[in-house]
Amino acid sequence: MMGKKKEKYYKYLNKDGRTPQGFGKYPMPRNGKPGRWHKVEGELIACENGLHVLRAKDLLDWEGPLLWEVEVRGEVVPADDKDVVREIRLLRKVMGEREWRLFACDSAARILRKHGRPVDERSVEAIRVARLYADGKATNGELAAARDAAWASAWFTRDDRNAEYKWRIARLKKYISGTTPRPVPLPKADR
Repeated sequence: MMGKKKEKYYKYLNKDGRTPQGFGKYPMPRNGKPGRWHKVEGELIACENGLHVLRAKDLLDWEGPLLWEVEVRGEVVPADDKDVVREIRLLRKVMGEREWRLFACDSAARILRKHGRPVDERSVEAIRVARLYADGKATNGELAAARDAAWASAWFTRDDRNAEYKWRIARLKKYISGTTPRPVPLPKADR
């Protein structure tokens, strides 16, 4: 008989290992080995005491520059948009600046393809330049000219019942699994 599949958990952190909210610093992995265990004492209560970790379905409700896959140990208390745990350690970085930029480009390209209105060539160009920048093939100046359009297109209104939100979660899962998916094709510009 097969057991229940173990939940994967994630944690957003800044580059220095601190949380974006400023609550603690986590021991970083070194030499291909996980970071040391980080532990809290006392009763686990969401937003009061405990270490907050995210499931894949929670990832778009939170943000931070780096996303880490974490291992949990001990008690787990479910909450609405996170779980609260006793102990965690960082396993591996799954999303950094490059992956977030490519994810935003994919989201923007998908929105442009689906919205049913004429597509402005400047939006298509913004996504193209942002993809090049992610791979070190565009300058800061070129990116600055393209940045606003790409990000504005990528983050549109979220709704749990929305097929677009579900697509974005599935796409994000591909990135955090270590697989850079094939880029979403750009739409044809109307003018």
